[in-house]
Amino acid sequence: MTGAIVAARVRSIPVILDGFICTASAACLNSTQASALDHCVAGHQNAEQAHGALVDGLNKPAMLSLGLRQGEGSGAALAIHIFKGAIACHNGMGTSGVSDG
Repeated sequence: MTGAIVAARVRSIPVILDGFICTASAACLNSTQASALDHCVAGHQNAEQAHGALVDGLNKPAMLSLGLRQGEGSGAALAIHIFKGAIACHNGMGTSGVSDG
């Protein structure tokens, strides 16, 4: 999992962290270099206490906290649509007549 996160960074692919195993792998990577997770966001913080401690330790607030357990990736599957919606809103907004200078 850590190798996949590194490979995504090399290829400039964003990563949504979700679940204990994924977040623990990210924490190992983060301990080696502070900027190693600059391409990552926390999609969901599950109900397990240890996962919450990992998310807090990475200083990456989770987009969602739905109390889900198990089902690795289920929170990320929900969070990705929120991220996509936010990007669409941002990219589709007009300037409302406000000039850049």
